Amino acid sequence: MFRRKRRPAPVNPEPGPPAGEPNRLSMSSSVGSVKLKPARSRMALVRVAQILAAALILVGAVAFGGWRYAASEAAVLVRLRENVKHLAEGHALEIERQVGTAASTTWALGAVVQSVGGAFANSTSAGGNASSGGVSTAFQETFETVASVLVDTYPGITNLQLAPDGVVTLIYPLREGDEAAIGHSLLVDPNRRSGALATIEAYPDQLAMVVGPLRLYQGGVGLLARHPVYTHFAPETLLLEPWTSGLTGETHEVDCSTPELAEKRCTFPGPRDKQGRGTHFWGFTTMLAGVDKLLDAAGLARLASNSTTAAGPDGLAYTLRSVAPHPSLADANGIFAHSPGVNTSMMLEDPEVAHVIIPELGLDWILEVAPAGGWPVGTATIDVGIITSVVVTITLACCICAAVIYSMRSRHIMQRAADSELARHQLVEREAVAVAEARSRLVRSVMHDMRTPLLSVGNVVASLKATPPSTTISSVTASVDALGVCAEFLENVLSDILDYERINAGRMELVMQPFAPEELEHSVLATFGGVARDKGLTLTVQWRDDPAAAGPGGGAQGS
Repeated sequence: MFRRKRRPAPVNPEPGPPAGEPNRLSMSSSVGSVKLKPARSRMALVRVAQILAAALILVGAVAFGGWRYAASEAAVLVRLRENVKHLAEGHALEIERQVGTAASTTWALGAVVQSVGGAFANSTSAGGNASSGGVSTAFQETFETVASVLVDTYPGITNLQLAPDGVVTLIYPLREGDEAAIGHSLLVDPNRRSGALATIEAYPDQLAMVVGPLRLYQGGVGLLARHPVYTHFAPETLLLEPWTSGLTGETHEVDCSTPELAEKRCTFPGPRDKQGRGTHFWGFTTMLAGVDKLLDAAGLARLASNSTTAAGPDGLAYTLRSVAPHPSLADANGIFAHSPGVNTSMMLEDPEVAHVIIPELGLDWILEVAPAGGWPVGTATIDVGIITSVVVTITLACCICAAVIYSMRSRHIMQRAADSELARHQLVEREAVAVAEARSRLVRSVMHDMRTPLLSVGNVVASLKATPPSTTISSVTASVDALGVCAEFLENVLSDILDYERINAGRMELVMQPFAPEELEHSVLATFGGVARDKGLTLTVQWRDDPAAAGPGGGAQGS
């Protein structure tokens, strides 16, 4: 038989967990594995958030780059339109200047007629033989001298004309084909009478009136500026002779045979002159300019050759049209000048518009300019600023992505470290609580274990005191043995307390040794027999085949 040295029950830091639930303290070493799944889930969420943040930043960068490119394209288109508008307005001003300058020559001729016409016009008495239309040779020479100076001074003028009584009589310079205009009666021709009357009636509010552009009898498209001349020596009533058209052969006339008709159709009084004398219509001074020649002098042809990178390789296209076109140009939508390749039956697409307006001449034209190939949808070249902006934007976006990812990873690492530290502190706290509770249970157990042998010692001592002096030594031996057993039990309890300290220090060792069961039986009966007897109980120990073995307290009856 062997006796194993008695050791205290295993110290359990916490009350036992319910069945099927693992002990948290026994698994303290696997805390990290228990929290592994949530940690991995958080890491996955953090990575997804990082990817989403980076994707959003990159998308934002691309969107910003696209917006910047679109804004740059829009800005290019706005600048192109501004440039085209500026060019159109500049050429419109130049056309106004050229037309105004050319028309002013009619005022100069009118002043010459008013100054010297009374001495030479319609007479042969002063200056020699009569010339065509009854105009004297001297007056014709004066006209040619003045007209030559004006034509040489002002570019764009095709010729200057005098039309006494509204009949074209003198033309300078007289070129081939111009003879067809000699003798043209402007107040008799039904196609010209309305315009000629409008010029007469507009004076003096309008010093001259632009007629046309229109197709000329001698060919081409021309522009006429007519200035009505009023003099004190002009007859009150015009003698309008019948006129035969050189194109159709038809003869036209204006009936002024009666005083009423003459006053209505052939009498045109004018304002008083500086001397207060009454004036009447003498005739017209006319400036004729070929449209192409006049516009070349204004530099309009350079507009078609003006090309920018944004406008495309075809350069600019233009059209110049009249707001109130002459009937001879009705088939061209009033367009009398255009750049090469432009179809007069179709308007330019979304052009920039500049107005050519001279109120004193009754002139109102519209100059339309647009790229020949249409307005560009996108520029052929990408501006260096756009490339720089996109590169800087993408680089900045990548830096921001890296900073966001680094920040999120750092925050995640710090959070994990904080969680680990918190778990460690919680574990330490739980272990401290478990240790304190185990000590408390140990104290309670030790106090309980010590109470019983102490009571037994008290009972044995009381029994010995009550023993008569005549009692033999052999009769008190059992009581003395019981005191020895109690003393040994108390020694074992104290040893258990020391064993607990060894457990905490990690130095506890279990020692296997033989022991006699009878000794254990004897110590139990010696320790607890007296206590049982005082309470009127019978303490019985049964061992093997012995049905009943009573100890020192045997025979005591329970109550």
